[in-house]
Amino acid sequence: MSNAVARQLVLADADVEVADLPELEVEVDSPVTLLTPRCISSVASGSTFGSSRRRLAVAARSLADRSESAWQRSVNGPPRPGSPRAPSRTVSFSARAAPSGASTHEYRPRDPTTGPLHQLLRESLSSYFASREARPPPAFVAKALRGYLRCGVLVHGFARFRCDDCAQSRLVALSCKQRAFCPRCIGRRMADQARHLVQHVLPPVRTRQWVLSFPHELRWHMAFDHDLTLAVWRVARRAIDAFYKARARRVGPPGHNDDAQSGSIMAIQRFGGALNLNVHFHAVYLDGAFVERSDGTLRFLEALPPTASELEALVADIKARVTRLVQQRGLAEPENDHARTLLLPGMGELYSDGVLNRGAWRVRTHDPRGPNAFMRRKAHEEGFDLDAHVTVRPGARAELERLVRYILRPPLKEERLTLHADSVVLELKTPWRDGTTHIRMSRARFIDRLAALVPPPAANTLLYGGILAANARLRPHAVSYQRPIVTVTKRARKTAS
Repeated sequence: MSNAVARQLVLADADVEVADLPELEVEVDSPVTLLTPRCISSVASGSTFGSSRRRLAVAARSLADRSESAWQRSVNGPPRPGSPRAPSRTVSFSARAAPSGASTHEYRPRDPTTGPLHQLLRESLSSYFASREARPPPAFVAKALRGYLRCGVLVHGFARFRCDDCAQSRLVALSCKQRAFCPRCIGRRMADQARHLVQHVLPPVRTRQWVLSFPHELRWHMAFDHDLTLAVWRVARRAIDAFYKARARRVGPPGHNDDAQSGSIMAIQRFGGALNLNVHFHAVYLDGAFVERSDGTLRFLEALPPTASELEALVADIKARVTRLVQQRGLAEPENDHARTLLLPGMGELYSDGVLNRGAWRVRTHDPRGPNAFMRRKAHEEGFDLDAHVTVRPGARAELERLVRYILRPPLKEERLTLHADSVVLELKTPWRDGTTHIRMSRARFIDRLAALVPPPAANTLLYGGILAANARLRPHAVSYQRPIVTVTKRARKTAS
């Protein structure tokens, strides 16, 4: 990017003219953050930021402290009598004006630095890296841990939004956009993706959640190897698809048995309820199969619920297929474990502790539950667990959105954390069978668990399958099934953009 272009970008500062700026050499990894006019206008119209650092607001770090002071003045009101008033000159981009009559309220952003997770990493991260100097974590793990401390903090970069109609302005701090443990970034992504999937992808038919978890040893291998994780899911998806195709044979029209297709969205979760490393699958399936009529339209055949014996046979089939896959890849040989740890140095023991839930003390406050406290459609086979008891009826879009938000949720809510001088207490989302409601661990152990949750770079954790896959021939018909058809002209698309 040239200096001339950099000087034309927006400055998120309250008392600086563009002409007063020095010549800036803007690089991708420099402390200068960028926001192009195109990005500002897209945000004003309701779209989201891209991931590139080249699209963020131009604000030199030396100006950030003064801008944060300006923001505090805007939140706390006018200065007291006798206090100096900062110049009111602003350099900003104009946003689209709000419609007349729209309700307004005072915007008070949350301060992430007051949360227990930020406080823990701020106080303990330096000593944690020093203790692991001999075997440091990979660069992408360190980047995620350090990036969280900058997420939502104005001094580390922000964008200013101003409305020329009402002269209201707002500073929005930049986010870390990580996919590991940040409650704010993952929460925003969860809400956006869930709304998109319910409104534009999942048709209004009955859906069922399938949860598949694995033995400890396989979890450890999947934590290292994302390709193995994808291969295991392909094996499981083929088995579940075969179940729905067999259901369609019972109720479907003759001659369409082989063409019946179900569809799914699957989220790879790396965490358990105790923030332990637990790579498992949450899939939302269309609870039935589509068949194509002679006129090209689709018909949905709703499947009967799986019985206990069918679930046991299904999980046994998945176990046999995954076992063959593991043997073909040579993962059953113990000597291959050391070679796998060389892929991510410093993470082998950390992954083992996370999988086996080591380094935590239980705090029991409830009576143990009985073995039959919950009756579910669930099957177990030597560490392989398959749960299919959650369904959403057709047309219950709000319930479906809650289910999708559940499978995309962040691993941690800060309200469940309590900090002590040398330890952390984590409240469990669901009490364990033995009555445990909290676990206590050292600060270093807690950061170990956060580090184990960071997925490998460029690892896709949301997958589409069956008739909902991106390259499926009938996908356009499936996503528009029983939906009102809205035609958007080229002029309307151009106006919206």
